[in-house]
Amino acid sequence: MVYMAAISDRYTCATFQALVDAVIPPTLGLCQAEYVPGAMNWCIHEFVIMEVDLSQDPHVATQANVPFSRTTAVLLDIGAARLLRIRQSIHPALYQPSTGGGLFSSLSRNDRLRAVELLNRLDVCLRCLPLPYRNNPALIQTMMNSLQQLTLFGFYSE
Repeated sequence: MVYMAAISDRYTCATFQALVDAVIPPTLGLCQAEYVPGAMNWCIHEFVIMEVDLSQDPHVATQANVPFSRTTAVLLDIGAARLLRIRQSIHPALYQPSTGGGLFSSLSRNDRLRAVELLNRLDVCLRCLPLPYRNNPALIQTMMNSLQQLTLFGFYSE
């Protein structure tokens, strides 16, 4: 997708790659000999980034007009930091983060999903988040649900 390559930075791409990889990881087929590609293999992160950025209301203030996907990547890192701070990480960082990724992309797949769930439960300091998420619990919960739904939609519609 040309759109994603034109405006998304390495950090945002790596974070969204880690997200879609956690939602739909690659698997082995039923006979253990067949490799079934996951969402990252099909570049579904590009679709999710595009949809997130296109959903941004131009009247909603963000920090220095940062793309919505970038502030969402920062939000995912905040969720990862909170998960580690409250010691609820259940797997060591076995996953090798994509080049340029932050804390979220360094977590194991299961812990990335736990970080998303933690954000969905609003177990973070709401006033410490970047705009437009700051003190906006409905937007946080909507985005956490949307990220998973967009990944599924993008993967199964390809």
